[in-house]
Amino acid sequence: MRKVLLCWLFIACASVLSAQDMVRDSLELDKGFASSLTDIVKGRISGVRVSSIDGAPDGAKNINIRGLNSLRGNNMPLIVVDGCIIGMASMQNLEAFFQYGENGYTNPFNVLGYLNVYDIEKIEVLKNVSATALYGSKGADGVILVTTKSNKDEDKLTVDWNSNVGVSVPSHAGDDAGAAVSHNHWLRAGGMMEKASYSMSAFYNDIHGVAGNASSQRGGLRTNFETRTNEKIWFGLNSSLVISAMSTPLTGAWYGKPSLGTVLRGIDPVGADIESCSGWKEDYDDDAKDFRTTNSIYLQVNFMPQLKWKTTFGLDFDNVTRYIWYGKGTQFGYDYNGAASIVTSKTMSYNGRTELDYKVYLAGKHLVNANVGANIEGDWNKFSTMNGADFWTHQMRARGLSIASSKAVIRDFNYRFFHFATSATLVYDYAGIAGIKGLARLDTTPRYDDWKMAVYPSVEAYFDVKKAFIVNSEVLSGLRLSAGWGRSGKESFVPYQLMSRYTTGAYPE
Repeated sequence: MRKVLLCWLFIACASVLSAQDMVRDSLELDKGFASSLTDIVKGRISGVRVSSIDGAPDGAKNINIRGLNSLRGNNMPLIVVDGCIIGMASMQNLEAFFQYGENGYTNPFNVLGYLNVYDIEKIEVLKNVSATALYGSKGADGVILVTTKSNKDEDKLTVDWNSNVGVSVPSHAGDDAGAAVSHNHWLRAGGMMEKASYSMSAFYNDIHGVAGNASSQRGGLRTNFETRTNEKIWFGLNSSLVISAMSTPLTGAWYGKPSLGTVLRGIDPVGADIESCSGWKEDYDDDAKDFRTTNSIYLQVNFMPQLKWKTTFGLDFDNVTRYIWYGKGTQFGYDYNGAASIVTSKTMSYNGRTELDYKVYLAGKHLVNANVGANIEGDWNKFSTMNGADFWTHQMRARGLSIASSKAVIRDFNYRFFHFATSATLVYDYAGIAGIKGLARLDTTPRYDDWKMAVYPSVEAYFDVKKAFIVNSEVLSGLRLSAGWGRSGKESFVPYQLMSRYTTGAYPE
């Protein structure tokens, strides 16, 4: 659908309000029992709903901000870490047994699992139309901004260390059920060198689930560097490298199917026996190796206190290889005398933005802010699937794919897209009490082969009741009324990643 109307009509909310132009929720993070960013957000921010797709430790999570905005899209908010747009779960290759219909179900991974919770300093959730319109269609379902720890406010060397151990006990203990022990370790050091600040951290996670052999081992390094050589030029760099090994037993199934319905072997034709869950645990594998790096840089030039120019670039690269095996303890493996698949996903998301910002205070209380900018976004993805069935021996499992009796089926898929947009914003604010913000976004994508530019405007007005009338109240932390209207881009109902599969991809003969 070409035109999408996003409208908030005088939404009153009680929340902690910041001094920024955007409405956001700032969190004091309690990370002791959180395994990923989604655990921190869950149940802590008004209007944000988090749910699990399956019970695996590294299973994907659904995040919805203010309900469902689309019947065809994935409704997931855009997630930006230190200026880098993170690729979504819809970019993963989940077609391990594409020619067998629904017999093979592959769980998506949590794309935020790579980010250690102790590296997170601040989370901002953008909900209003004028805040999210800056990101076009990708921001139509909300935006989550994540800032990692840096050392810019510390003048001396600081060292932080956190370790925790957790035990999970199944609610229904079986003969072979046992407690799952998980532990998380994180070490960070940061300091100042003349006019430059640095922060380096390392972590190791070992997480175990109570279902089957569900587990996740992950280790990584993160570096933050920022230099302000003078008042005119600032430069910053954020980089992370994470290597993971994951084992994900099948704990879900296609919509409308019972849990494990595609995996557990049922009653045989003569009703002689019923396979137990132990057979599934012994005869099903979904093991993955994951290499991921995220990087972002920025350069800011301060021409004068009121005028600055800033350019940001982000790159997220993820390489996942999965080894999937169905043995005779599963219905699928029993029917085909074993089935195996090796699935690879190489995904790269990149984004860049350059903007000129002018901000001035008139008579102390009147703020005028004007901003013009341009941004690019894109994805490059390469998927590969090789599978086979009917094995003369099951000892090698998925890594013995070459000995399958059936002809190995190979499927390669590549797709990419590029998106360009410019925008202009004008903001007026009176003492933080009332204000209005207008934005016009001009964007295009070559996917439609016409390169036609389209304008997507938005406007928002707000009034802070607490600051105006009850500023000294200790009971109410915030009360703000806002109204907005806006349009997002061409593809707000179909995610970019899914759309590109049908327009630029090609299957081999």
